[in-house]
Amino acid sequence: MYLVVSPTDITYAIFGLFNKEMLINTKKVNGAPEEFLAHLLRYLEEQGVAVVNLEGVIVETGPGSATSLRAGLAVMNTFAFVHKLPLIPVANTEDKILKELISNIDLNKTVAFVTPEYGREPNITKSQKTK
Repeated sequence: MYLVVSPTDITYAIFGLFNKEMLINTKKVNGAPEEFLAHLLRYLEEQGVAVVNLEGVIVETGPGSATSLRAGLAVMNTFAFVHKLPLIPVANTEDKILKELISNIDLNKTVAFVTPEYGREPNITKSQKTK
């Protein structure tokens, strides 16, 4: 069983389980990026899935909110590292639904850590504060 995570929106995350054939038991969890890990652990507990039974983690890497991607991917990189789980990144450049996005995923294309796909160049502006 693989954990599936979509941390691309600032107001929610989507968690699911993938049994090598289909996406099952998805759940959209509302909350800020700083609550991501707590929601993830609660989701696994609700599904009755122990981390030791996971074979890997499939992570949607974007495009999406820069803040939610940075926070979500940092959590998932750490989670996978601590539990010695392979990471399988999947970019959603065609804006597919999660079920469709991972339907033909290659579970052998693992990485040591996932990086965000922001979808555009950053828009960094000069501070508006006056001194």
